[in-house]
Amino acid sequence: QGAMTLWAMDPAARDAKLAYKALRKKGGDRHAWVLIEVACASSPDHLVAVRKAYCSAYGSSLEEDVAACPLYKEPLKQFLVRLVSSYRYGGEHVDGELARAEAADLHGAVAAKKQPLHGDVVRIVSSRSKPQLKATFQHYKQEHGKAIDEVYFLQRHYFSTVKKELNTQK
Repeated sequence: QGAMTLWAMDPAARDAKLAYKALRKKGGDRHAWVLIEVACASSPDHLVAVRKAYCSAYGSSLEEDVAACPLYKEPLKQFLVRLVSSYRYGGEHVDGELARAEAADLHGAVAAKKQPLHGDVVRIVSSRSKPQLKATFQHYKQEHGKAIDEVYFLQRHYFSTVKKELNTQK
């Protein structure tokens, strides 16, 4: 019955409700997946609609609630806030030089510094379009011989989720 109720809801209201529940469930960062999926699998306009629906339904902004959520610790919290508050370019244009440069930034942050949620990683993943991120991840693999989610074992599930959601069209 719960699944049918969610299925019948407006998509933005449904995602807002799922995000609200994820912010209140005990269990630490394992519920962050919902927020990552909503932010990464959504079109830019849908994410704006989710934020509006969240504010209308719960009387506060999604971004503020993520920032105030005691379940998530830094640097994951900063990453989630950036994901849910960003507005990505929705087009198909890819800048190859930018992809190459950002692949190097990712390598510096993830492989060399062992910080999968370093500021550069958060900036790149939260602000670039899906096609741009795909190109960046492809350059990373070409330049360094491994996919980014293979490089840092402990946090690879976040990159795997982001990569999976980039391949999902909503």
